[in-house]
Amino acid sequence: MRVPLTRYQWLSWVRSPALTQQIVQTVILVLFGLYLAANLVFLSLFATKIMKELYPQADPATKLGGLLIYGFFAGLFMRILFQKFSGLQIKPYLLLPVPKNKLIHYLLRSSLTSFFNWMPLFILLPYFIQDVLPNQSTTYAIHFLMFYVGFVLWNNYLAFSVDKLFKLKPTIAALPVILLIAVYIADHRGWISVSPFLERWFTACMQHGWLAALPLLGAVALYVYNLKALGRIYFLVDKNSNEPVTEMVIPSTLLGRLGYTGVLIGNEIRMIWRHKRSRSLLYIALLMILYPLIFMGNPVMDYAGFKVFLALFITGIFALNYGQLMLSWNSPHFDFLATRQVRIEDIFRAKYYILAGSCVVLFLVTLPYGWVYQEYLPAHIALFLYNIGFSIYVYMFLAAYNSKRIDPSKGAMMNYEGISIAHFFILLPLWGIPYLLYLVFQFLGPNVPFLIIGGLGMAGALFHTSIIHQVTKLFENRKYPILSAFRKKS
Repeated sequence: MRVPLTRYQWLSWVRSPALTQQIVQTVILVLFGLYLAANLVFLSLFATKIMKELYPQADPATKLGGLLIYGFFAGLFMRILFQKFSGLQIKPYLLLPVPKNKLIHYLLRSSLTSFFNWMPLFILLPYFIQDVLPNQSTTYAIHFLMFYVGFVLWNNYLAFSVDKLFKLKPTIAALPVILLIAVYIADHRGWISVSPFLERWFTACMQHGWLAALPLLGAVALYVYNLKALGRIYFLVDKNSNEPVTEMVIPSTLLGRLGYTGVLIGNEIRMIWRHKRSRSLLYIALLMILYPLIFMGNPVMDYAGFKVFLALFITGIFALNYGQLMLSWNSPHFDFLATRQVRIEDIFRAKYYILAGSCVVLFLVTLPYGWVYQEYLPAHIALFLYNIGFSIYVYMFLAAYNSKRIDPSKGAMMNYEGISIAHFFILLPLWGIPYLLYLVFQFLGPNVPFLIIGGLGMAGALFHTSIIHQVTKLFENRKYPILSAFRKKS
């Protein structure tokens, strides 16, 4: 069964209209993967020497073992964010006389071919061959392989579980990510010390085989769990289709004051919550709230340029990610909007209020950072105003020229659908203007540049009606080419 399914996946890839683009992306990823693999092998060959130089008083094997465990947990975080699992569509095969369990087994086994599973081997195997086999006992070598190979498999199937669980119970699925971030921040800030615990854990696993086998047993348990969980998910007809659907409810009294713009805002918020890609951006924005904790108390916070970056980033991360594809989010049904009595200006106004609202929420939630580190507060306020009074209009300008259709139901990680190099060229000056203003006016006083940046943003926010009207006129000139492009499926 595996060979026919693999062949069908290959044919689907070869027959894709975007084959050329996929080939280019694959070549780039392969070259990057080879470069990364070469670096990992090089690091592995000199791992013992590096450990002796960095930690002369410690046993290099034990120290490296603890660091490898730490690295595996960091790898789990990277997997959850970036690993893409098989995109095989199961429902068409459910019509055929193919056992559903075989299809799910294929999904689970296909995930093992991910580059995320090969990366640890590039650093483990050279070290194992060069240092473990010649210098350690056979029992130690077996425990070493069993422990770390089991860790690779455990990471893979745990990331698989989180990826699938995000669709059903996003709050529960986010717990491993939040836990990993919290432990890292606590360790980084010195509140706890993780390394000694990991080193003791590694030593115990090398001495006791049953401890070394725990990650492998955990991987088997996760495989069985995923097998049963996916079996409950995949049906030709949704088992819960007769049950009432629970959706995010938007208070009519809150949006009713905005008229038809309020209706569009409500629909847009429902779309953000309903689709996987936009919902993922929402979770990323919420996770990035913790980002400044890494740097609070660090000398890097004394640099004004870093304060500008941090404030611009944490107050505008959702507007940045969502705003770049402002109209493309509606591309699958934009013809419907165009044939109704919906003014384009109302659509842009609704988009503006959503993006500005996200900046307000992120600003208020992260405002305590300014109370803890008061030197950061002027930058936080100024760059928040800059985001709502300048950055959003740049995204609107991009929307008037971005004619790429996207599928909002796809995941956000490693998904560059709708993004082109033009986005990066336009975003560079967007992020560079605050730095330039600071360099020009810093001689007038430490907070004068932030007053000017904030004043620029406040002026833009006050005149948002006029600016949105001008953006609408720009879009009207390109309306039909954009509508035509939105109809083309890649």
